[in-house]
Amino acid sequence: MLDPGHVEFLRKAKAFGDFLIVGIHTDKDINDRKGECYPIMNIHERTLTVLSTKVLLPFSSLLLLSHINPFMYRFVPSSFSFLSFLSFLFLLSSLLFPLLLLFFYLQFVDEVIIGAPFHVSKYVLDLAKIQVVVHNLTEDLHLLPGEPDPYREVKELGIYHEVSLDYTLTTADILQRIIKNRLEYESRNTKKVEKDKKVNDGLKFIPEEIDHHNRPKY
Repeated sequence: MLDPGHVEFLRKAKAFGDFLIVGIHTDKDINDRKGECYPIMNIHERTLTVLSTKVLLPFSSLLLLSHINPFMYRFVPSSFSFLSFLSFLFLLSSLLFPLLLLFFYLQFVDEVIIGAPFHVSKYVLDLAKIQVVVHNLTEDLHLLPGEPDPYREVKELGIYHEVSLDYTLTTADILQRIIKNRLEYESRNTKKVEKDKKVNDGLKFIPEEIDHHNRPKY
């Protein structure tokens, strides 16, 4: 699950070079280390989520603009004279500046390695021509008992770097929030059902008088 902490990590990792490759571990690697409830998203879903950060900025911005504010169509000139071009840029910047910032902020990932090995070896580095390896300090490795450091070879080569994040919300925190809200909902719903049951039990049933001859009553 891609949370804001992951996005911040991608931003900081991209600062170490000009081409960012993200390794995506297999479902089994994650499941063995984090437990049977993980991963929340399978490897295909995680791959598509990471790759979705690769966006075409101008096209995507204008496309979302047309969905967010169709009224903007009136301000897109049919022929770009200098004055109309300036007017269009002014309107675009005033309405889309936060959106454009978001797109620039997300465009970090250049390539992914699907099923990347949990232990980063020199063979993988040479194969993908990786010169720098970056790890998120706030992410627990969840190593198996007796399992060696997966970054041992990388550290020996002197190309290992760690980054800390300002954003502390993690996927585990989001899951705990979902579970907490679900339990609170079930508790409220149970109390409501019990309350309604007590009200219904306190009502007396008054049988309706039935005229078997279907004669009108006056």
